[in-house]
Amino acid sequence: TIGSAQLYVAEAEATGADIHYWWLLDQGHSWPGKPAQLDPSELFNSDIDTNQEIWAFFATHPRRRVAAPVGTGCGSGVDPPALSSDLPLLGRSLELRGSGVEPGAQGVLYFSGVPGENVVLAPGCTAYLELESVVAVAALQAGAEGRWSIVLPIPYDLALDGMELRIQAVFHAESAPGFELTNGLQLRLGL
Repeated sequence: TIGSAQLYVAEAEATGADIHYWWLLDQGHSWPGKPAQLDPSELFNSDIDTNQEIWAFFATHPRRRVAAPVGTGCGSGVDPPALSSDLPLLGRSLELRGSGVEPGAQGVLYFSGVPGENVVLAPGCTAYLELESVVAVAALQAGAEGRWSIVLPIPYDLALDGMELRIQAVFHAESAPGFELTNGLQLRLGL
């Protein structure tokens, strides 16, 4: 309790997310901590500063899910093969999208743990996977424009919350060195 402002904190049973709920007395319709702009005679609560409370909440509750590109791809085209995705949310589907490979090329999508070091496979071509734990996840087929996509389900399992992994796709190529690699993608699964 801060003056007439009371903070209630709870945890959502289904997700484990923190819930912060402020109960404000003598508030009216103004932003807590700031006088009303349209009607200065309106009641307002100056016991808390809403802006500071919001920033404090987000500073202590960072986003748990991440999809961050790692490095660049290598291939025969003008633009290197690229891999991107939505945020990896537990209990939802993850759409992975790729572009920049040879039209009609066949490939494989790989997952692994996060490597200590990346591995150079050929000049300009790097594997951003942990080779000791790599797993082939899906066969891929690029369309006529060298694009592809795949949707993978992520189970709603709280044991996976915060898990980090890497993803990278490899495609057969007619030109040297005989393959094309996308960039890596580092995922942190979360709520």
